[in-house]
Amino acid sequence: MLSLICRRTATHRPKVHRCVQLIGVRFSRIINLNVDTLASRRTTKNWHFCNAGAHYSTSRHNVPHKVNSPASRKEYEQRIHKSRENWREAIGILQDMKSSTHGATVSAYNAVINACARAKQTRVALELMDEMSEAGLVPDVITYNSAINACARAKQFQTAIQLLEIMQTNRVQPDIITMNTAISACEKGGQWEMALALLDSMKALEIKPDITTMSAAISACEKGGQWEKALALLDSMKAIDLQPGVIALNAAISACEKGGRWEEALKLFDSMPTLGLKPTVITMNAIISACERCSRWEEALRLFESMASLDLQPDSVTINVAISACEKGEQWEKALTLFDSMPGFSLHPNVMTMSTAIRACEKLGQIDRALKLLNSISSLNLQPNVTIMNSAISACAKGEDWDKALALLESMPSMGLRPDFETITTAIGACTKNRQWEEALILLESMPDLGLEPDANTVKEVASACSESGQKERALSLLK
Repeated sequence: MLSLICRRTATHRPKVHRCVQLIGVRFSRIINLNVDTLASRRTTKNWHFCNAGAHYSTSRHNVPHKVNSPASRKEYEQRIHKSRENWREAIGILQDMKSSTHGATVSAYNAVINACARAKQTRVALELMDEMSEAGLVPDVITYNSAINACARAKQFQTAIQLLEIMQTNRVQPDIITMNTAISACEKGGQWEMALALLDSMKALEIKPDITTMSAAISACEKGGQWEKALALLDSMKAIDLQPGVIALNAAISACEKGGRWEEALKLFDSMPTLGLKPTVITMNAIISACERCSRWEEALRLFESMASLDLQPDSVTINVAISACEKGEQWEKALTLFDSMPGFSLHPNVMTMSTAIRACEKLGQIDRALKLLNSISSLNLQPNVTIMNSAISACAKGEDWDKALALLESMPSMGLRPDFETITTAIGACTKNRQWEEALILLESMPDLGLEPDANTVKEVASACSESGQKERALSLLK
């Protein structure tokens, strides 16, 4: 049995300590609700949930009224259900139904709350639950499921957990949808421990986890950097007669990637055919990322190249990660080959891709191409960063084009970029190699103004350039 501590900040009443039995799992909690408030939730207008904020009102949301009023409750409910993608319209029909001789029903409220959940309108969904109580209607499991779903979509896991508490207080039994949605809320909120606690509680509730449950729990562990727990959950699925799906495998592979466990990730990937599962682009991104993180460029490229046989089209994530893997392995020609393949996949480079490509050109001595790529950045609606400029300046330095190197350096302020230590020292190197001691000296003397401290090697390099150009006294003064 796990015990977790959740904290709330009271805004208008003192904190009250209490222990609540949450659907089979005891959580020690500090919340800004007293016991009387919780017990009388059915008749309370205000929901003091985290981020609940302002109250729902039809006028605030420009809700339409009295439009083609249906003749029966069933017709009202059908119209609301058809408006599930338009929460404002659904509320308008509900208000019309309330003012009719039929009155609103639990089913109608459930449909509107579900529409709000789809639109991530958590505050409105919670106010609608209060409105139900005022109308003498008792929320059922579908009501709570829809409200918890609204919390999950808005990443408000604290509110989702409080709704679970209220379900128990009001003696509404959770079902598999309730638990899956609550675990998903914890997963989206980065609360892997709470997600596992909810999973453990399902046995006492006699609710058997399904593939959705396990996938959400594994994903929660992945987001929490718990690769070992993710793999343990994946292995445990056999004991409850569940076969992992692609979503569960993807989450487990991603967990291994974040944990730097590329070998485990590959084993999971290799197991997919025996499970009757076909990798998706998400799968490939996760497994290639696992190899890239651990500097396994050969495996990364092999996996990238295998996508054609799997009838999968790389996306921007896939190719960027593959290029990054080549960069880490100093496979510059392969990195440029991948970069050149992007148009064939209808993909456009981002700043990271451009940075790697320009660096590859610099390493391969392709100065003209490096500058051409740099000039193309604006046409791609990208903003150069310091790393890109450093690579371009380095390319010029290697090509002994000190003038272009200085021109690039001088252009940085107009781009809103501040040169760093690498920028200045690279430019100094370009000048010293071409016996431009005066330019090198100016750059050296500018470093303090940029908040940079010259190191001994840089000072010696400039002093040597001065000495070789017959400036012995300047060289000696630098070395003092």
